[in-house]
Amino acid sequence: HDMVKKTNGRCSIYAIRAQGLELGEEPNKDGVTALSRRYLTAIQSVWTKEGYQLAGWSFGGVLAYEMACLIREQGKHVSYLGLLDSYTPGSLKKLGLGGKKRFLSEKRLARNFAHDLLGIDKLKLGHGKNVIEILAATPGIEEKLQGGDFSQLERLFNVYKAHNAAFFNYSPKNCDVTLHLIRAEMDNPIETNGW
Repeated sequence: HDMVKKTNGRCSIYAIRAQGLELGEEPNKDGVTALSRRYLTAIQSVWTKEGYQLAGWSFGGVLAYEMACLIREQGKHVSYLGLLDSYTPGSLKKLGLGGKKRFLSEKRLARNFAHDLLGIDKLKLGHGKNVIEILAATPGIEEKLQGGDFSQLERLFNVYKAHNAAFFNYSPKNCDVTLHLIRAEMDNPIETNGW
């Protein structure tokens, strides 16, 4: 929202919300390429001019990258591609997802979700306990959800799981677009391996 304000109306900004965040919606379980095609079709239905500037946060950055590749395949120009706090293909190795293992356990997903989206480190998960109930009982969760409730937390987690499954089964292709990888935290060195 703050980034949009900083443009002072100098450019048009279109945002796409992930499916599954609203009550009654199911997360989209398509792969990265199919989801990117769907999003690009939506963008091109309102943006008919030449030239694209794309950016995405987290998994949205991966989708922005794939959309940039699809735009280039159409022979069109992408003047900006920004990935904000997006995982890189090289980070899969650090997560232990090399080789044939293309998924994370529910506990690992819950810990990554708590860290990535809620800023909660070292989430303690007991054997056989419901991940959502543990997250809902975490001190300070109300502030993190900004007025959200238990069902919103569950929807967020389900979308997070679907996006992780899509990313872990994605192999990015080469794309002749300059990529800007932006990290909000500088505690970790910027990992560009794979882009």
